[in-house]
Amino acid sequence: MKSNWLLLISLILLGFTGQLAAQPHSFDESKISMAERRAKMETLRIYKMTEFLELTPEQSEKFFPRLKQYEKNVRKMQHKQMELVREIDQITQNPDTTITESDVKKYLRAMAQIEKDIIAEKEKFIGGLSSILTPSQQLKYMIFDNRFRRRLLKTINPSPNEMKNQQK
Repeated sequence: MKSNWLLLISLILLGFTGQLAAQPHSFDESKISMAERRAKMETLRIYKMTEFLELTPEQSEKFFPRLKQYEKNVRKMQHKQMELVREIDQITQNPDTTITESDVKKYLRAMAQIEKDIIAEKEKFIGGLSSILTPSQQLKYMIFDNRFRRRLLKTINPSPNEMKNQQK
């Protein structure tokens, strides 16, 4: 179960690798590196996305480079967010530091701005897909990532009923 968890969480942390070809999904998880796991998980994600969006080869050729750039931009912003969280953590862990309301407001504004930037990047990306995807495919893209990640999290954190079913 732990190796499944590691495999699934690696997708959540995963950046786009650019692999488009489907690879076999059955493998001995204990004998492959984290990079190989990420690549296999990304391949699965791309395969499922291609299938869900019903992409033509021509659409795939144009869509995936844009997706890669979009995800790279978002990762940069998420990295900034993580750095900010580390900074806040250091401040709150230091007993000699006095934290003021202006500190709270400063960090709140900085975190909110990063979240706004991520949303703006998503709007820009999806808004720019009209030259590649049909309106229906654009809407499908908007729900794909959410559904895919939710299903992964459900696999990682199954409900008590699902755990009983898995043990049978």
